[in-house]
Amino acid sequence: MAGNANGKNIWNLAKDGVLWKKVIEHASKEIKDQASELVGQLQDSVSPTDVIQGLLLDRIAAGFLRKHALLEVQAAIGELAKLNAQKKDSGGSSQILTLRPVAMNHHLGLLYSTNLLRYESLLDQTFHRDLMLLQELKKAAIVAAPLNGKDRKTAPRLIEGQIPGQLV
Repeated sequence: MAGNANGKNIWNLAKDGVLWKKVIEHASKEIKDQASELVGQLQDSVSPTDVIQGLLLDRIAAGFLRKHALLEVQAAIGELAKLNAQKKDSGGSSQILTLRPVAMNHHLGLLYSTNLLRYESLLDQTFHRDLMLLQELKKAAIVAAPLNGKDRKTAPRLIEGQIPGQLV
């Protein structure tokens, strides 16, 4: 974890992220490079201020990369069906199917699963939920930011004069 301006440790997705790295563990170099680029852009875009935001960002990256892998699997299944149809039409069996590297490295049972659409929907729901949670955490961090003496006098008051973010 790297330090921020206040000397506190912050989450660095490229170094501290675990989930997204596991998703691409057996991927091709091209996919790994794309994933690293995505992770760098996510880190810059979100700038997580604590470990909770970092962990959530790791889940978001992993979910996105899983969706990418699923789409690769679906494309490979389409290629397989197309080549099988061509093989039947031509009567030849000399064509060799080369699936995309990500599809081959993905769990092979998923290739024949009847639940691909259900899995894709679950990935989408999880991705959107995590994005919403991250937005809420970022808003809460802004509200909970410590106020200096001058700001305390002009800060909006809650029930019984409590300032938002102030501990009781």
